[in-house]
Amino acid sequence: MFESFLIHRSMRWLRWSLVLMLIALVGYVAQDLPVPRNGGTAVGYALGTVAALLMVWLTWLGRRKRNYRSSFGTVKGWTSAHVYLGVALIVVATLHTGFQFGANVHTLAFVLMMLVCLSGIYGVWAYSRYPFKINENSKGKMRAALFEELKEEDRQIVRLVGQVDQEVDKVVRGALERTEIGTRYIDQLLGKDRSSVQLPDKGLCDNRDMKTVADYLVGVLDTCDNPSEAEAVQRLLTLMGRRARLLSRIREDVRLAELLRIWLIIHIPFAFAALAAVAIHVVAVFIYW
Repeated sequence: MFESFLIHRSMRWLRWSLVLMLIALVGYVAQDLPVPRNGGTAVGYALGTVAALLMVWLTWLGRRKRNYRSSFGTVKGWTSAHVYLGVALIVVATLHTGFQFGANVHTLAFVLMMLVCLSGIYGVWAYSRYPFKINENSKGKMRAALFEELKEEDRQIVRLVGQVDQEVDKVVRGALERTEIGTRYIDQLLGKDRSSVQLPDKGLCDNRDMKTVADYLVGVLDTCDNPSEAEAVQRLLTLMGRRARLLSRIREDVRLAELLRIWLIIHIPFAFAALAAVAIHVVAVFIYW
């Protein structure tokens, strides 16, 4: 039976995380100081030490995932701890600062750490949501299989345009050639369709969801006197409709896959940047102690 890493071992790491946050909060509130709470008090140093150790340990998950021979816990257990202790890190590190921020390396380290933690929270949410949506959209097919279906649709369309007027042939072939699935990364994220088609007397037109070429074919069908050609145009309309739906599924597959992956662009590089900033922060503290 499948067990999510979020409920691994009856949420053991959630409980440990709550205990850690509670201890940090009690220690923070219990301070009796003549000055505002900050990272330079005894409790502040203790919280900072715990936060730094947590960051180093949490970063080690990437190494543990690739160490297949390790018997030190399971990858699922490490991932569960990574998530819940990562949330605890937000609380511990924030209390360490005493809510004292400024234009300095200490605040930079905190901001980088928050970006890492928040991107990780998004990653957990994304992995609980998007894989199911990807499977539902693709109906269990790999993206390569969807592209094969698209190629087959295009082959049928190309065979069929030989039975229609030369001008219609040119428009339809042009629509196939100018189909775009996402040449720019932002278009992939948004699922934006920038397809176009060259129409007689109108020039280059937007062809989102193949709607423009479909409207053109409807106009051709309305004025067509040849029964066999009219039948071919009608079949072209049907194929274009199927092609539009297939393209929509492919774009959605690309969009969902990128939304599932984008958090790693922030999470991994910023994790190392945060560690570097924390190291500088610690050195600076000892220099000016």
